[in-house]
Amino acid sequence: MSLETMTRKKGRRFPGERTTMESLPDDMLRRILSRLCDARDVAACSPVSRRWREATAFIPSLHFLSNALQGGGTPADADILRMVSAAASSLEDLVIHCPFSGRSLASCLALCGQSLRSLDLRVDLFDGGLDCVSLAKGLESLKLWHPSLISSPNWGLSAYGRLRRLEMVGGIVLSEHLADVMRACPHLTDLILIRCCSEGAISIELERLERCKLDLYLTVHCSLNLNSPRLQDLDIQGFFRIQVGHNHRLKRLSIANNEGEFHNTKITTFLSIKLKFKLNDFKCSLGNVTMVDVGKLPELEYLSIEGQHWYWSEIRTLLRNAFEVEHLVINIEYSGDFLEPETFPAIQLEEFFGNHRKLRKLEIHGAFFAAFQHGISPEDLELEFMISSSLEELIVAVSSPLHLKEKANTLEYLLKHCVKLRRILIRISQMVSDEKFDDFFEDIGNIRNLYCTIIHIDLPLSTVPV
Repeated sequence: MSLETMTRKKGRRFPGERTTMESLPDDMLRRILSRLCDARDVAACSPVSRRWREATAFIPSLHFLSNALQGGGTPADADILRMVSAAASSLEDLVIHCPFSGRSLASCLALCGQSLRSLDLRVDLFDGGLDCVSLAKGLESLKLWHPSLISSPNWGLSAYGRLRRLEMVGGIVLSEHLADVMRACPHLTDLILIRCCSEGAISIELERLERCKLDLYLTVHCSLNLNSPRLQDLDIQGFFRIQVGHNHRLKRLSIANNEGEFHNTKITTFLSIKLKFKLNDFKCSLGNVTMVDVGKLPELEYLSIEGQHWYWSEIRTLLRNAFEVEHLVINIEYSGDFLEPETFPAIQLEEFFGNHRKLRKLEIHGAFFAAFQHGISPEDLELEFMISSSLEELIVAVSSPLHLKEKANTLEYLLKHCVKLRRILIRISQMVSDEKFDDFFEDIGNIRNLYCTIIHIDLPLSTVPV
């Protein structure tokens, strides 16, 4: 073998020689190919040469999608197992979104369980339970699509000591089995449930949890009891009773409830048989928030409360405790301390802003905004004093022709007395043209002529008066 051939095999090149992939050093070739993750690309690289095939063994990520291999076909178990086996020693990220057998998944995880750090799995596309996932002892992130936690996985106590992030999307998560999962993952910092359905009382006690998102879209009398002293970000939807331990460090809090009715007959029928509830009971559980206990919120910077119907006592207590909030979103249509919805009671404008002196951005539903002017008498409107507030931006959603005159008066009042106010956006939707509506536009137009650089109107074409 010539010296030139030997030099090229070692990845060296002579001066003036053109650089090609074959002339690159092994380390550099591995570094380039390690950026590949799609199984189609990795499969296409292996036949190029022996050197390339050896380099693909150092790829840290493999993603098997529904059309993972060349020609758009679905990979067979043997194809996935072969590619995982080749990269087992360096594989850190594995995504399987195609049909797969539970036995083959167990074999894959047994091969790369020591190096694997992230697993993303379409549970509904493989014919096996979640027990084999415990073979990957070094996991730090686990994402499950469409899981059915109607029985507890056999993961064992504290099986995932290194797991920091657990995410489940679009599945059935029964509270009793979720508790078993939490016991197997005691060191979670991020817990995410998106578009999942559940029932009953969900209790979570995680010492290291910092971020939690629980988005339940089909719930049956679902309540939450959460105790995590390091909690900073909480985003929850679908609970009618909420209790959070007072030893938290919350900086962001978002609470919403489900709206409307759910029409997925398959899931509703399954839950009604499994949980023995009546459909009428399920409908009554939608759209109500009756209890929120989060204690004082001295570090809270962002607060969002949304939904159809909240008990007024819970709204009042939550707003009183969030006295340091800088960004506030209130998108609630009705209040009242009973199941029958009522309009919001009178709210003293000066008291509201006096309790939220750091408030810089306020997004508010028109129904709540209409309650402000109820607490302002004609004499108060004539007072010449400035509201002690840091408010810079106001967004008002107007979707009803009720109390339009009062809303316009309140806007004018805020413009006069909020000295730092720089932008007002009025979002108008779901309105029909009538006399009150036309008068509202006239009032807003007059105000806008005085504050043309501040007031902006988001107006759908369907609501423009003809």
